[in-house]
Amino acid sequence: MALQESLDVLIRFGVFNEEAVGRLASMVQAVESLTAGGAAPMASSGKKRGRPAGSGKAAPAGEPGKRGRRSSFNVTEAELKKMYITDGMTAKAIAEKYGVAPVTVAQRAMKLGLSKREKKSKKK
Repeated sequence: MALQESLDVLIRFGVFNEEAVGRLASMVQAVESLTAGGAAPMASSGKKRGRPAGSGKAAPAGEPGKRGRRSSFNVTEAELKKMYITDGMTAKAIAEKYGVAPVTVAQRAMKLGLSKREKKSKKK
């Protein structure tokens, strides 16, 4: 089906009205004119967004609003099970011990199938 036929079907079906199609065409033309200077659109260029690798140092830990580089979380299933289930350590405590984020510990526990401990009932 040709492009014009497809647009006509959408217009008849009520998805687009002629005014909306005109506005969409104008926006596409504006984008095309911006990329005509040799710059390819991001999606087709294959470039990754963000800072290039090695372009800066990690922020020191403890600086407000910034997080330093975290260490890797190399712990066996048995070690994690002992700390999390047997010893009753929290994800936060384990994270501080290994220098990782608490969510990393919780995700690893879930991945290994370690169920959450029963919450202690509060005394009234």
